[in-house]
Amino acid sequence: MPLATRRSVLLLGYWLCFVWFALDRGRVPGYWSRHDVVPYPVVDVAVVCIVMGIFAAILGLVLRPPAGWRLWSRIALRTIYVLLLMLLVLTGLSSDLRGIDYVPSHFGLATLLVLIILSIWLGVTRLIRHLRPGATIT
Repeated sequence: MPLATRRSVLLLGYWLCFVWFALDRGRVPGYWSRHDVVPYPVVDVAVVCIVMGIFAAILGLVLRPPAGWRLWSRIALRTIYVLLLMLLVLTGLSSDLRGIDYVPSHFGLATLLVLIILSIWLGVTRLIRHLRPGATIT
């Protein structure tokens, strides 16, 4: 399987995990005295899934931008994306919200953690690749 196809499948799987989470969290009505009168938020779940799909597609651009892009455009895209993810995380810092209202926050936090882990991994592998066989890190 080519690398681009593998990356697309991984991003699709990442998004589908959060779609499943959104479908599940849609059942939690938040702070209501009677849970049986609160309908399932079909439209809200659909909107959250679409927004997460857009963010997952942009994540594909962040991880592998087109080769023709200049350095400043890559840095700008990554900076704006991280700021938007932080904004998503801030949306879930209230209590007594409906379950679906916390899903974008979880998506933003998980994506930020993935980006941090990938950045550390790429930095360490590049450092190891550029070191000579007998060199030590001081």
